[in-house]
Amino acid sequence: MLLDIAILALRNLTRQKLRSWLTILGVIIGISAIVALISISVGMKKYVSEEFEKLGKDKITVLPGKSQKSMLGTALFGKGFSEKEIEDIEKVKGVEVAAPLIFKTATVVYKDTSDVTFVYGLPVDKMKEIMETIQGYSLEEGKYLRKSKSYEAVLGYGVAKYEFGKEIEVGDKIVINGVPFKVIGILNKIGSRFDDYSIYIPYDAAKEVLKADEANLILVKAKGDPEDVAKEIEKVLKKDRKREDFTILTTEELSERIGSILSIITAVVVGIAGISLIVGATGIMNTMYMAVTERTREIGILKAIGAKKIHIFLIFLLESGFIGCAGGLLGITVGLGFAKAAEVFVANYYTELTLPFKTWIDIKFLVGMLAFSFSLGMVSGILPARKAANLVTVKALRYE
Repeated sequence: MLLDIAILALRNLTRQKLRSWLTILGVIIGISAIVALISISVGMKKYVSEEFEKLGKDKITVLPGKSQKSMLGTALFGKGFSEKEIEDIEKVKGVEVAAPLIFKTATVVYKDTSDVTFVYGLPVDKMKEIMETIQGYSLEEGKYLRKSKSYEAVLGYGVAKYEFGKEIEVGDKIVINGVPFKVIGILNKIGSRFDDYSIYIPYDAAKEVLKADEANLILVKAKGDPEDVAKEIEKVLKKDRKREDFTILTTEELSERIGSILSIITAVVVGIAGISLIVGATGIMNTMYMAVTERTREIGILKAIGAKKIHIFLIFLLESGFIGCAGGLLGITVGLGFAKAAEVFVANYYTELTLPFKTWIDIKFLVGMLAFSFSLGMVSGILPARKAANLVTVKALRYE
């Protein structure tokens, strides 16, 4: 009996093909937006997690300024770290490497083109360790910085290849805040704008060119448990700075915070996309009310030949459910197609991407979205189905 009712419900949908498709379209838009956004977001989060795993769990980042637990917040805008504080961190038990960095935006000129980009100053004697061991970078060509008092620079991949509209090669000259620097190395592509579009110069040169006396950031490699080392660094800084205006993040904590930021952004955007589902649900309800009105006489005939209230109710309920299911199935297809197209576009055409990703596809999630769209359709059809089931047989037969 239930199979017969389902077949009848499907046949009824083909009567008004245009109306059914227009109603399905509202569901397609909402489901496709949600599927695409979640697939992209989860793909990004997985990428972030994998990248931090590559770096290893023994890395600690010390930032000036106190940030909120779930965000980086104002962590980059506090008072910098003095030479004494850097030395005290180097003495902490369990610290293998403590590398101070100075970074600011600077005006950079190459030939007749100028732009503003991030410039990092870092200790020359620790550069290879900072780049390869702590950050996971590598050289595409050239050398790392060699002399602390030299005016040499290593460029991120994006700076060298794209930023100035013409490729910069090893041996070329660039001008940073009016001071000429010789390019001696170019890093391999990382995939992050902050890394690929940065320039690295000696720490002493950065003090002069960037007009900075204190480090903006300290990168630490721990020998022991990074959580324990982080606590020891915190104790030392509390003594030196007299107040807790700094943030210490292990690799795991940094990964969690970035993941949290992405989750919040995704939740907000998906919430906005969910509004279109409300519109779609309203469209289904409206379509089903119209169907009840148009088929009043048919409902009377069904009741006259023995159909019960529950049968009429299920016919209209399944019709609305099938509309939602069709919209969900097509929405999932469109959403995944859009997410995959975004991935391909980013990989091939958008070289300045801050956060690359691979589209996340999970069968359980897709089945869940399909079940949700079917349920959405059925919920939208409850009131019209009740109206159809409660029609009086005699009045329905007389309806013209």
